[in-house]
Parts: sequence; structure tokens; C-alpha cells
Amino acid sequence: MVNYRDESGYADSLGILGAGPLGGFTPSMVVQNADGYRYLVAPMVDGYPWQGLKIDGNLNVTKYQPGMGLRYVAGNDPAHPSSDYFSLGQGSPQVWQPNVYAAGTAACEIRIVKSTTLQPSTPDQHQMKVPSISGCGAGPGIMPATGRRSRD
Repeated sequence: MVNYRDESGYADSLGILGAGPLGGFTPSMVVQNADGYRYLVAPMVDGYPWQGLKIDGNLNVTKYQPGMGLRYVAGNDPAHPSSDYFSLGQGSPQVWQPNVYAAGTAACEIRIVKSTTLQPSTPDQHQMKVPSISGCGAGPGIMPATGRRSRD
């Protein structure tokens, strides 16, 4: 993770996923394995899903608003000047720092809902995980925001 901003009731973070361009990303969803165990597959920061995805205690999706709190950067080279910003968004609607790109670097910005207590911290004190479809050479898996790959 390269950037983390505590915004009182929200937290916004930016993580590098690896060299781009990535072929795609796994849609956020609740899945069930062969044993009947249900679990959430979604981009998360510190174990919390992005702002536009809400699930109840029974793992039922109660809110699904794509684009609200989740932004992918595929890592195109050259970068697309209208969408591949390498910065945290701010305001509503979201705007990004102009002319800040990282061509060839896949990234993800995740905004989560959190307690309203401000908790000063640095990016290395947080964890981002983003499920991927393809693009990092080893097929589907979980990509920590360090760019290294794990299968957990």
C-alpha cells in the first residue's frame, strides 16, 4: 500500500497490485465452496469491503453500488489520462490530482467505511487485498497491495 488517508468516518487507500496491464478483476460477490461454507470475495482494506458493498451478518448483499469506493487502474502504458490517476480521490464527485500517473503500474483505490475516531497511521500499518482474474502470470488469486502474490 502506498497511500492511506483517514477521513474520520471513512478511510481511503491506494495500493500497487503489480506490473500492468492486468487482464481484469474478479467481481465482488459472496461465494460458496463445496462444503457449503460461504465467504466474501472482494477488494478489502483491513478486512473491510469497499464503501459501495454492504453485506449483512448472514452474508447477504444488501448494497451493491459499483464505482462507489472502488477504482481499478489496469496499468496501461501509456497511462490513460482520463482514468489512470495514481493518487487518492477527493471530494464528491471524486477528483484526482492532475498529471499524476504511473504508466505500466496496476493499482487499486479502495475507500472503506470505518469508525469516526481519527487514528493516525502510516500505509505500512494497513493491509489491502484485491482478488484478480488475470494478468499477473499465475491465474486467479489474491494480490496483496505489495505486488507480491499469495493464494489465501
